[in-house]
Amino acid sequence: MKTGPRWLPHKDLVRPAVPALLRAWLFEEGSLTQGLAGLCQDGVRVQLLGQRWEYPLADEATVLTMGSGERALVRRVLLCCGEQALIFARSVIPESSLRGSGRRLGHLGSRSLGSLLFSDRSYRRSEIQYARLRRSHRLFGQATHHLDNSPGLLWGRRSVFRRRHQPLLVHEVFLPQLGLIEGAKGR
Repeated sequence: MKTGPRWLPHKDLVRPAVPALLRAWLFEEGSLTQGLAGLCQDGVRVQLLGQRWEYPLADEATVLTMGSGERALVRRVLLCCGEQALIFARSVIPESSLRGSGRRLGHLGSRSLGSLLFSDRSYRRSEIQYARLRRSHRLFGQATHHLDNSPGLLWGRRSVFRRRHQPLLVHEVFLPQLGLIEGAKGR
């Protein structure tokens, strides 16, 4: 049975457990897309894996204070450096957050969600939560579905962005290739 990971606030995370090559990324407060731009000579490419209406996972609905049976627009993307996938992102946007100017969230295509969230000062970010993702976690399966070789463990983080009480949840899962590129570039 697939389960959800145990999300921890920064203060409860055991820092030495986090691989050294991922620490800077995991604790980065700004846009990961912008951070990756410094590593990618040809720029960062957003590969849209899918976007559709779904019922959020139980822990997602709780964090978004969504009612039972409420659907959300779920967007899955890879942030790539060339053809190399470095970060998997899953965004969960309740229907109520897609009203008014929030409608643009549903029409991003291959544009980075981070570029919108970090350029609009009206969005406020919650505390970032962190988790070790194991194969038994649904998010792990989604993040590794496209990989040739699945690792035993991944690290991820999530946070809620709010604009006028309209929330959206962003998960970011750090794929193994990020550590290899990071080590080669020496960030």
